[in-house]
Amino acid sequence: MRIGWTALLALNFLLLIELPSALAETRVALVIGNSAYEHAAPLKNPKNDAVALAAVLKRLGFKVVMGVDLTRTQFEKTVRKFSKALRGADVGLFFYAGHGLQVKGKNYLAPIDAALEDEADLDFEALPVRTVLKQMERQTKTNLVILDACRNNPLARNLARSMGTRSAGIGRGLARETTGIGTLIAFATEPDNVALDGDGKNSPFTTALINHIETPGLDVAQLMRRVRKEVIDETSGRQVPWNNSSLTGDFYFGGTAGSAPVKAAPKTAAPVAPPPSNDSSAEIAFWESVKNSTNKASFEAYLAQFPQGIFAPLARLEIEKIEREAKVARARQEAERRAPPQPEAPAANRQAYFGPRVVFPSSSQRTLTANDLARLSCRNLWIARNEIYDRNGYCFQTTKGQAYFDNSDCRPNRKTNLSRRESQNVNLIKSWERRKGCR
Repeated sequence: MRIGWTALLALNFLLLIELPSALAETRVALVIGNSAYEHAAPLKNPKNDAVALAAVLKRLGFKVVMGVDLTRTQFEKTVRKFSKALRGADVGLFFYAGHGLQVKGKNYLAPIDAALEDEADLDFEALPVRTVLKQMERQTKTNLVILDACRNNPLARNLARSMGTRSAGIGRGLARETTGIGTLIAFATEPDNVALDGDGKNSPFTTALINHIETPGLDVAQLMRRVRKEVIDETSGRQVPWNNSSLTGDFYFGGTAGSAPVKAAPKTAAPVAPPPSNDSSAEIAFWESVKNSTNKASFEAYLAQFPQGIFAPLARLEIEKIEREAKVARARQEAERRAPPQPEAPAANRQAYFGPRVVFPSSSQRTLTANDLARLSCRNLWIARNEIYDRNGYCFQTTKGQAYFDNSDCRPNRKTNLSRRESQNVNLIKSWERRKGCR
């Protein structure tokens, strides 16, 4: 009997050791980025997006099936490989960056060799999103589909021309996609709209996704809200990420707050310190409130509260960046102060004196972006701001304003009413003038 109890205790001990690995989720991801299109202008970022996200997903415990610049045949083979890898998995994820289009309410993804010269080509040259969804929903209970595929698509325009009067079935961007229970689909922008490829190394959507996906304690619904806010801010409202979900539970990419892998300790091990409690949540909340600040004091306040925090290195880098920018601005102001005054330009020579007559002809119709303004000199920022007022009949009172905008179309004794977009643009330009130390 003593031997029997000893064996039973040993068995229980082994079960406790194996319990964490038995309970761990099996995560499988398919990541595809198509950039090198043969029948359309290449896209710069999808390949970069796929490579960057695949690396993050591997860190988060996903087995990654990856494809870059896939033809139709390669695309299909990769999806089949993914489908086999999903067998027995708990979580499936599909990320696609590249060209996509909607036809008659159905979404299609474009391999790099797709020409789409006729409606019949869709069945042979493009891959329906529904094909991948069916494979996932057949195998796993939790499915996440992320589509950065709403870019402005010349293949869709080619198809529309060939379809003639039937081209009304081709919409902008991607259409809403219905899902089964346990599936979330995230789009880079809202249905029937076009997303931006971006000027950086990654698209605005993928950049925001990578910025937040590893945050501990962030449920996927909270993650998508943070991604949406960052993309809206980065694109000045031109792109609004969208998702629809039928998930029945929470899903955390980076684990719940304070969670850590459980390991069995030997009998002689010292007591294990408890994991951090809500301190990490408080630190993350603090960092989220200051990370986009341009005020040095905000990051100093974070470091004072969390000197050894997980974001401390980033905070110090931000402080150094702000100090460098302030130093450059002071040097510019000092140089301008020491420079001899220049005479105001005669009206006849104002274009040669100031530069381009109009900086942004469409600034009353579209929202300007940081990329529009970052390259401008202080002089051209001044023109860009005041040409909005000039367009609305403002009468300039200063010698400089009258020299450049001759007041020939101004409306005296009438209040200048800017539209909401124009007011946003004026405020954005002012913020860049302050940032560059313009006077």
